[in-house]
Order: sequence, then structure tokens, then C-alpha cells
Amino acid sequence: MVSHTPSEARQTEVNRDAHLGRIAWRAERIPVLQGLLTETDKGNVLAALRETGLGLPEGFEDKDLPAMQETIRETITELQAMNDENPGLTTAVEEKLVVTSKAAADVVGNSEPAELSPEHQATLTLLMTRYDENLGKNLYTAESAPKAEVEKWLKADPTRLDKAARWEARGGKPSFTGEENGEFCIDECSAEVPGDVRNICYGPNAAKQQGLGEDRNALTQAERLGGTLMTKTRRAKLFVAGLIKDVDTWEWLFDPKNRDLVMKGDKIEDPGLVWNGGCGGVRLYDAAGHGANGGLRCSLRGKRP
Repeated sequence: MVSHTPSEARQTEVNRDAHLGRIAWRAERIPVLQGLLTETDKGNVLAALRETGLGLPEGFEDKDLPAMQETIRETITELQAMNDENPGLTTAVEEKLVVTSKAAADVVGNSEPAELSPEHQATLTLLMTRYDENLGKNLYTAESAPKAEVEKWLKADPTRLDKAARWEARGGKPSFTGEENGEFCIDECSAEVPGDVRNICYGPNAAKQQGLGEDRNALTQAERLGGTLMTKTRRAKLFVAGLIKDVDTWEWLFDPKNRDLVMKGDKIEDPGLVWNGGCGGVRLYDAAGHGANGGLRCSLRGKRP
């Protein structure tokens, strides 16, 4: 038999309940998201998503309804895959056969969990260290993005820490980079484009035309990494701040104004032109016809507390 001191017993309870709470949090939201797959009004979809507490990815609100629902379907798959790792426990939580303490209730309510796992705590510490390092680089101030508020935001949804850990493992150097339109931002801020995924096309159609596997494209890879492509304006801020160098590498960038069309005078031309930045400049390319010469950086945004 394993003996515990009172403090160890409490720690075990907290960790258990926090885990159960995350399972319950996901289990509550999956059916809500499934219901949105048949919704016919885009406004209703956006309103319902905001109520779930799930952060909307950058550019999501600019999508048409079918594209939104495809993203929702992918999110359902991701949440379900996490809960499927513990199928029996998930069923017990859903059927309320397992009773959890306030620690779990906090997570279900999308409040700050009572305790993070050691892995989550390590990632949180890393991000908060970079928060301090980036103060004074014209990205945010201690007043515009208070440290305690940023930490609360990160701890409120541990999936943000999971994604940041994944980006750190690939050399992306995820960092808190400020606030934009009422949302906090995490961006990959490595000096050069992370080296694990380079020489890829912009999207699936381009990869197919180039004779590559359809997954060899920036849009698909960003989704797999749990983020969205960095925008042209976001990259510009990080470049000016000295975080991004891109001396020898290129990256595909997302810009809602230029992803689908480019204005030349009063005429719309070349649907499919997209931005590619690096090596001292930013250029427009034909997304479908251009070769696999770019990489990607990921971004994550979420409503601030």
C-alpha cells in the first residue's frame, strides 16, 4: 500500500479532479459543437461558440458558414480524440458516475484550474518568462496586458499550454505577444522559420498541383499544430520588435484581405494570391501555382479574461 502525507493526498486529489474536470469540460462542449453543424445562420454559430468559452482562431469570423462548420467538425474530432484516451473514465464522467470536488467544477466552469500538471506548469513558466523578456519591445505593456491576467488566461484553458508545448518542441519558440481586438495572442517567435516543416506549399490544392502529398502545405500543417497561420500584420509587428529575423527562410502568411483576391485599381485579379515573407521582404505569390518554398509559423488567439 502507498502511504501519503496529508499534503500529498491533497495533491493527488487536485490532480485527479483537474483531469476529470478537463474531460467533463470537453464532454459538455462536444454536443454543443455537433449541434452547430446543422445550424443555417452564421450569426447564431458565432454567438454559440462564444458562449462555449472556446477561443475563435484568427480569421474564423471571415469564413463562410460551410468553412466555419468544417473547422468546428475538426475541433470536435480533436476534443473527442482527447477524451477517447480514457474511454471508460469519459463515460463515467458523462453519466455522472464519478463525483469530483471543486477542483473539477472549476475546470468545467472554464475557471482557473486549482492545479496544473507538471508538464503544463513547465510550459506556463516558460511562457511567463518570455512575457517578462518581451516587455518594452512595443508589443504590450504591464498595463495593457497585466502579467496576472495573462497567467490566468493561460491556466484557464490548458489546451493552450498543450499547443505551446508542441510548438516549443518543434523549435517555434512560442511567446505571448500582446492583445489584439480584445484577444490575447501567442505566436511562434523563433528567429528563423521552424525547421521541422519547410519547403511546403500554401494550401492543399497547390500541394496537389506540385505533385506533393496533400499534407505538404501550410494550412493543413497549422491545423495539425493546433493554430492558424501567422498574419502579415502580426509578422510585421514581431519583425519590428526584433523577435523574427527570417534571414534565410520564408514563411506563408495569412491575410483575409489578400488570401482570396487582390485589388488592382478597381479590378479584382488573381484570386488565390497569398503573402510569403522572409529574407528581408514580403511578396505576393500565386498560391496554387507557386512552388513549395515556404514554411510556417503558428498563432493562437483567445478572448482575454
